[in-house]
Amino acid sequence: MSQRFLRWVDGWIGDHVWPYAGADVEPYGERAAKLAAACTQDALAEGFKPYEVEEDAGAVPGLILKAMQVETIHRGDDLENG
Repeated sequence: MSQRFLRWVDGWIGDHVWPYAGADVEPYGERAAKLAAACTQDALAEGFKPYEVEEDAGAVPGLILKAMQVETIHRGDDLENG
């Protein structure tokens, strides 16, 4: 497991995942899969070795989906308390 890659993914998610982003037109699972593909391509472009990306690429959609759900929960709290 590449901790360097997973730290990079965490930063990438922070820059690319927003609450409700496309939720009205695209299910979260589909959106997470598309974002995961973009994330892994960006990682390769940033100079990660293919083996680093391939080793943990399967975890990326779940990490993105989790971030989408957390952001949505926080957004819902903001709307209720706003």
